[in-house]
Amino acid sequence: EEEEEDLSELPPLEDVGRPPLEEAEQPGALAREFLAAMEPEPEPAPAPDEWLDILGNGLLRKKTLVPGPPGSSRPAKGQVVTVQLQTSLENGTRVQEEPELVFTLGDCDVIQALDLSVPLMDVGETAMVTADSKYCYGPQG
Repeated sequence: EEEEEDLSELPPLEDVGRPPLEEAEQPGALAREFLAAMEPEPEPAPAPDEWLDILGNGLLRKKTLVPGPPGSSRPAKGQVVTVQLQTSLENGTRVQEEPELVFTLGDCDVIQALDLSVPLMDVGETAMVTADSKYCYGPQG
């Protein structure tokens, strides 16, 4: 059997206190810092008179004419949306007018220009979208 050491002569244990931890030393500080760095910064909304180049190639652009009400949200892929649609050619000839076009966003039920631009609109927003024919009805118009 092992002999136990005589600890009776040691000074008593006492709490000497510690200075408060720096913020970086707080439990979970690294995790909070990592998560904060991972959060995407919100994209600044373009000014009402600016065009948003949706694809970055100049072939599909959106300009907000009337912003949605404050706090309004944007539709998500798979949601059923209703839009008022007016389509026209570059020369101003009106091609189509739909007072209540209902479709499922992202299901290719409508022209690609709508599937790509509507998710960037707030509920209640009025916008003008210019699109190359390949995002509409093809090369013939």
